[in-house]
Amino acid sequence: MGHKSKNTIRVNTSNSIVLNNILYITLLKAHKIASRVLQPYIEYQGNYIIHPSLGKCVQYNGAYSRS
Repeated sequence: MGHKSKNTIRVNTSNSIVLNNILYITLLKAHKIASRVLQPYIEYQGNYIIHPSLGKCVQYNGAYSRS
């Protein structure tokens, strides 16, 4: 039907990776998050990784549902 909560993003293996219990999302996914409520959870300047197939991924600290 919909999201469990308005403040939850949905991610999958093609747009995110979990390392050491920290979620990293691709820059494309980060830019698609238009909600002003969710934007503060994205750390563009802070923690990021460069993945061989996903490219640059930034840390996301908010609630998420991963399938």
